[in-house]
Amino acid sequence: MADRRAALLEQAAVELGIRYDAEVLVFVMDVVKKADVDRMMAFALAHLGGIDVLINNAGVCREERFLEITEESWDE
Repeated sequence: MADRRAALLEQAAVELGIRYDAEVLVFVMDVVKKADVDRMMAFALAHLGGIDVLINNAGVCREERFLEITEESWDE
């Protein structure tokens, strides 16, 4: 799981790990920062070998077409 708020992320990971008897990996990041996304992808590749399913639920909304959005517009 990834989130900007480390404390909430860690709490959720502990609760999910206990409930489902599973290892839950966490990564503190901000999805609007390309460097954070790049670091998270490297983390996923190193720890998981890749990503099979990605649920993007960041709650970020832009008025631009996805294929036309620029990295700079995320900072606005």
